[in-house]
Amino acid sequence: MAKAPRSFGATPLHQLIWKTLPPEVRGELFLRDIRKGWKELAGNPLERYSAPFRIREDTLFVMAEHPAAAQEMQFQERRILKKINREFSLSLSRIRVTLGPLPRKEAFREPFRKEEKRNLFTSPEEICREKEAFSLSTENEELQRSLAELRAVYKKRFGK
Repeated sequence: MAKAPRSFGATPLHQLIWKTLPPEVRGELFLRDIRKGWKELAGNPLERYSAPFRIREDTLFVMAEHPAAAQEMQFQERRILKKINREFSLSLSRIRVTLGPLPRKEAFREPFRKEEKRNLFTSPEEICREKEAFSLSTENEELQRSLAELRAVYKKRFGK
């Protein structure tokens, strides 16, 4: 009697990669999303007087502006953790609250918003100017052009 072929269930690649990441890295990947949803996760008025700023191992670090907010955060710890763990499939077990000024909202912004995106396209004229602006003792025309293009993009990106 012939054996039935054995089927192997393939694990999706994103799950394999996710499992290889250390827990603190996985947490940091979700920190931005936790900040975005902090109003729903913490609720009023906690969201106005507190802000998550770091995840290390199984701990969410939260900055609180006032002692009363810090105390309320401790009272609401289980509820908030339950929401975060359910929403983001994390396994955070505690919240550590620190008193201090809240990080500015700009610190949580995306690196580039659509209206702030710079056009990093370099025109042939810009590349020619950069090529003439520096001297490279090489006969390789392709290398000179690549370096000139890189300099032009760098100047646009960093303004130097």
